[in-house]
Amino acid sequence: MTDVNPVRSDNCRQYNNVPPQIDLPAMDHEIIDLWARQHTFDKSLEATKDGQPWTSFEGPPTANGQPGTHHVEARVFKDIFPRFKTMQGFRVDRKAGWDCHGLPVELAVEKELGFSGKPDIEKYGVEPFNAKCRESVTRHVDAFSELTERMGYWVNMDEAYWTMSPSYVESVWWGLKRIWDKGLLGEDHLEWIPKPSMGGEDFAVYLNHIPGAMFRLGCAGKSVGSALLHTPDFDVDEQALAVGAKVLARTVVLWSAP
Repeated sequence: MTDVNPVRSDNCRQYNNVPPQIDLPAMDHEIIDLWARQHTFDKSLEATKDGQPWTSFEGPPTANGQPGTHHVEARVFKDIFPRFKTMQGFRVDRKAGWDCHGLPVELAVEKELGFSGKPDIEKYGVEPFNAKCRESVTRHVDAFSELTERMGYWVNMDEAYWTMSPSYVESVWWGLKRIWDKGLLGEDHLEWIPKPSMGGEDFAVYLNHIPGAMFRLGCAGKSVGSALLHTPDFDVDEQALAVGAKVLARTVVLWSAP
């Protein structure tokens, strides 16, 4: 693939002929190599440096696990909108990130070390255990970086933010303080179930130990004593709802609450 399409004598650009037989995987690699040689991503930022900012911080993947096809699907959408806004002339600094969330990492490290709970961690040492957890979240960064480049996702990996870094944690508290000062932070009660000595139990158990919101759902009609709930899908008994059951529900996805 040539870097620049030739220009005819009449100053009209002549595009390269498309061969009748196309090797799509090979073309895919050629385009990625072309972008790398021409620094196309950097040039797109330079061309829009004076544009109105349009901020795009990546909702980060968890780097302690291997990348999968679902990451490709999500990153396609993460790539489309910044590209579109860039084409509109906005300055879009695309900052990558790494989610270093705690409990799944702790469980994975406990399983890796053969621990069955908190006493094993204390015997091993909290400080070296924390260091092991920090090491584990960086274990597959190279694989994610390769995936990112391979799928043509334009994002700044060199200055990625890490949710475990003190500067990031401090920025969250700073933002929370600003929201509080503006009177925009509501005060209510959240359920918190402390993590027991679970060892390497499965993800369903982990979900039961995330802080979430408890709320009451009132239904029209006559109230009944109870309704049947089937976790984890919150499958409420339809007959009970039909006569006006009041359901005490819990969610860790607060925006999903009615």
